[in-house]
Amino acid sequence: MEELDIADLFREALGGIGFRLPDDVLEHIVVLDHSAYSNSMAADPDSLDVLRDLRASGLRLGIVSNVTLRPDLMRQDLDRLGIGPLVDASVFSSEVGVRKPDPRIFREALGRVQADPGEAVFVGDRLLDDVGGARGVGMRTVLTHQFRQEVDPAVSADARIRSLDELPPILRDWGAEGEPA
Repeated sequence: MEELDIADLFREALGGIGFRLPDDVLEHIVVLDHSAYSNSMAADPDSLDVLRDLRASGLRLGIVSNVTLRPDLMRQDLDRLGIGPLVDASVFSSEVGVRKPDPRIFREALGRVQADPGEAVFVGDRLLDDVGGARGVGMRTVLTHQFRQEVDPAVSADARIRSLDELPPILRDWGAEGEPA
């Protein structure tokens, strides 16, 4: 699945109603639209604590997200939310041009955190995009039900959690078999 370009979407939508805007004005619209979205977000303090603990234990952490929004603006959001300093890498579909479950986005993330698939664990809330995609490149998977409750008997994760604070004990247990990234 290819990712869409947010500026092209605005250009096309506005062009459809007769507006032909210069690129600098379109850029301003993209930034304003993003600001309206991102200013409504907040990071869960408990999740930040878990990320801090995982980081302190020596794990390399990364983010893989399907998002049409610009990666530079997303990274600014991560920093503002306190997540940016806690992760080693972030990969957005808007920068690599493909969306999860495409294996290329997972391989890009693995490269950025310098991990082999067999030593990595992917945590996500979507069965096909997250669990199926990560498993397709050889990663272990954890399905979280913190934000959504997808169920499909044909797709199962290696572990399930209700919230991120349940993740560290799972990783410790798996660490006995090899250090996950």
